[in-house]
Amino acid sequence: MNDPVKAFEHALLVDRVVRRYAARWATEFPSEEALKKYLREHPDADKSKHTVKKVTDYEKAKKYIKEHGDRIVQQLREKTQVPAMATA
Repeated sequence: MNDPVKAFEHALLVDRVVRRYAARWATEFPSEEALKKYLREHPDADKSKHTVKKVTDYEKAKKYIKEHGDRIVQQLREKTQVPAMATA
């Protein structure tokens, strides 16, 4: 495909088809508890087609910083002696 517009339209079509069929066959849950709740509510669901989202180290670090960032910054400020700026 040499036409970039046609290539883009094709990519959008493929994306729509994949999303439509992936939603029918598999579901990814944010936690083990969410998966268990879903399986209790849907006893006929195929367990092999449902998974728990894998959390990467980056996502873990980002969550930790979001939860503890203010405390970490405060501790760093307390440990670091920054001289006051002279006003002229």
